[in-house]
Amino acid sequence: GAYLTDGNFQAADFFNANLTGADCSNANLSQTNLAKAEFQQANLSNANLIEAQLINANMRGADLRGAVIRFAELELVDLARANLTDCDFSHSSLFGANLEGAILNGAKLLNTDLRQANLENTQLQNIDFTQCHITGAIFTHARGLTTAQKRWLRDRGALNIERCL
Repeated sequence: GAYLTDGNFQAADFFNANLTGADCSNANLSQTNLAKAEFQQANLSNANLIEAQLINANMRGADLRGAVIRFAELELVDLARANLTDCDFSHSSLFGANLEGAILNGAKLLNTDLRQANLENTQLQNIDFTQCHITGAIFTHARGLTTAQKRWLRDRGALNIERCL
């Protein structure tokens, strides 16, 4: 894959680009158009994706540990099996996103839109769902949720939340 580590690509247009397996760690991709881009197995750890457009991008199995993805558009993005540990998704839209099997431990989700998102088999330890929009989000077999979080999610329309005994 391409080697874009530490690069400054602010406001670039990567629409429909194939960056499968690329190393974009520490890259500045803020305000970048990455809609429909292919980022399977790519390394985007600690990348700056503030205000990026990632609509319908394929990021299956990507490493986004520590990435800052605030105020971004990630509708219908495929983040299945991605490592999203300590990502900051504050004020972003993940409407209809596929996060199945993703690791979201420590992720920041302040005011994030997760409506209709698939969070099956995700790891969700140390998550703050404050002001999240989660109606219709699927949490089948999600791990790491506290009893209080399960109740809060169920009360706000999340689906398949494991019942507490």
